[in-house]
Amino acid sequence: FRTEEAGIRPEDAAPIAQFAALANGSPGAIVHVTGFADPRGTPRYNSALAAERARVVAARLVAAGVPAERLVVGSEVAAGTPTEA
Repeated sequence: FRTEEAGIRPEDAAPIAQFAALANGSPGAIVHVTGFADPRGTPRYNSALAAERARVVAARLVAAGVPAERLVVGSEVAAGTPTEA
């Protein structure tokens, strides 16, 4: 994801589709989707961004045929203070 965005970049669509095909080939598997955000923004903002990222990926997996009931969707925000390059 780009900084402060939750949209899937075009170059990331193929790996997600490949993962969906793998998941569809393992019908008994439970798929965990976790969205992440770094600690740059406020805790509330970061939490919402991480959750939205997870929802976006989960929606893409469902659109590719992975049953929603096989998905466990969550989010995390990295701890600590980011450093500037």
